Formats: sequence, structure tokens, C-alpha cells
Amino acid sequence: MRELSLSLQHEQVADRISDYKPELDRLAEERKNKSEADKKAQIDRLMKDMSMSDKPDRKGDNPFGPHPMHERVDL
Repeated sequence: MRELSLSLQHEQVADRISDYKPELDRLAEERKNKSEADKKAQIDRLMKDMSMSDKPDRKGDNPFGPHPMHERVDL
């Protein structure tokens, strides 16, 4: 009786694996593709943020602020 029970259990395990494995593989592949797409999007945003434009975002070319360097009080 015990051997029959183990045999049935092995058969059920094999059935479940054959039923669910393709779906699990598909979900894993989708997750991998989404992760790769998210990573690529993050890299694209980072590269865009790091790119230097010809025009400075700030007014003037002074990296020390709006005042000329010799007028700063903290020097």
C-alpha cells in the first residue's frame, strides 16, 4: 500500500511539474525582460542627466554663483 501511495505521489508531482512549469518559465522570462527594460531605461535617464548641453542651465558662466569671484565675502 505504501509503495502505491509513493507511486501516486510521484505521479502527481510529475503532473504538476508538467502543468505549471511552462507557465512559471514564461513568468520568469517576462520578469527578466521587464527587469532588463527597466535597467535600460534607468541607464538612458542617467546618461541624459549626465550629458552636458551647450547652454549652461544657470545664468552666466560663473560656476561660483551670480557674483564675480573677487566680490565673494567668504574668500
